[in-house]
Amino acid sequence: MEKILERYQRYCYAEKALVETEIQVQGSWCHEYGELKAKIEALQKSQRHLAGEQLDKLTLKELQQLEQQLETALRKIRSKKNNVLSDSITELQRKEKALQAQNSDLEKKLKEQKRKADALSQQPQEAEHQTQAHNNSLPPQLLSTDSNIRLTSLFWFLFSFICNATNKIL
Repeated sequence: MEKILERYQRYCYAEKALVETEIQVQGSWCHEYGELKAKIEALQKSQRHLAGEQLDKLTLKELQQLEQQLETALRKIRSKKNNVLSDSITELQRKEKALQAQNSDLEKKLKEQKRKADALSQQPQEAEHQTQAHNNSLPPQLLSTDSNIRLTSLFWFLFSFICNATNKIL
């Protein structure tokens, strides 16, 4: 029986302790709510002042503090803006150098292709001169237009290649 009474007393005291802590917690929540509400109101008031609203009720000292806050904020904003612009300029300069290098590479390739095209066009001309000398000795019915067809197709191939390379550069 004593054990039962002891357990009963323990549970009663535990329940009382829980009820007391709940009351304390509720009190602290109410207190914290009041503090948070006051902070929110103060921040909203400050925000309105920074936006230039409700300045009539401010004293000279408060107006000077507000002006100082705005000047400090403006300096920070300008500093951040200058940093962003500086970073952007640096990045654009890096890209410019890369594009210039790419452009010079493409110019070299184009010159090489032109040189090769000139060399190829010289070879058929020399061969054509030799062919013409040989053809002059042949009867007209044996002459063929294959060399003219090859030269024309070579010309159009080189022309389209140069146009494509020029478009890529531009």
